[in-house]
Amino acid sequence: LTLGYGVAPAHQGRGLASAALAAFVQWAWTDPRVRMLKAETAVANLPSQAVLRRNGFCVAGQRMDAEDGALLCWQLGRPPTAP
Repeated sequence: LTLGYGVAPAHQGRGLASAALAAFVQWAWTDPRVRMLKAETAVANLPSQAVLRRNGFCVAGQRMDAEDGALLCWQLGRPPTAP
């Protein structure tokens, strides 16, 4: 599953992408088969990186893409379950 998103310029800076990603993460964890979520951002895309950080994602590496150039690779592991 690949998820992409964008926010119209007139609506940027209002936390919409962060809220949407938070809802997606909550939904993803309802499926016990999902163990990890992964994402990629352009190295220069600081707003998208902030969205991922606010939702608990951590940088897991970097790769070069022929079309998009340098990308940061992010991941978020399933949180531990409460006893």
